[in-house]
Amino acid sequence: MNKLSLENETLKVELQFKSKKDEEISHLKQQLDQYQKDNIKLISDQAFYIFIFKTTFIEIKKLKKDIESKNNEIQIMKYYILLH
Repeated sequence: MNKLSLENETLKVELQFKSKKDEEISHLKQQLDQYQKDNIKLISDQAFYIFIFKTTFIEIKKLKKDIESKNNEIQIMKYYILLH
């Protein structure tokens, strides 16, 4: 009877450990899920900012070309004014 009681207690302790491990696994799964969601959001945010940066960079290049073109037009007009 004593041996049976000891085995019973051993099984109870093992069950408690298993239950705690299951809780830990569940908690780790929740943390992993949250990490993955946060990571996806971060990647999405980064992609958005890269898009904005590239768009702004392209617009700046276009503006520089426009300015250069206008400067050339001004130089040509000044040249014609000096000739007359």
